[in-house]
Amino acid sequence: MNLRARKTLPAGQPPRDVVKPRKAAACAYTGKTADAAIAHLEHVLSVDGTTTIMAPAYWRARAAEIAAIATLTPTQRARVARMPALIDRAEREASLLTKAA
Repeated sequence: MNLRARKTLPAGQPPRDVVKPRKAAACAYTGKTADAAIAHLEHVLSVDGTTTIMAPAYWRARAAEIAAIATLTPTQRARVARMPALIDRAEREASLLTKAA
């Protein structure tokens, strides 16, 4: 049996096999960039077959990320609030396309 000596680590340093929890990723959007992100989602979700390329869960996560921006204007919030309906519609259309094929 081959036993290798374990290197001693400086005090307070965890062993390398201990996984540290990751910090949550910062939101990629700000109130200023939200309009472009919302417009992009509205455009992409209006294209046939969008949900066949990326799963509806992906689009819902993108919409939720935008909705979490604290500095959204009331107009932006209203546009984001319509996203679930757009995603549902795109999902229904995609399922009809796959059934027809």
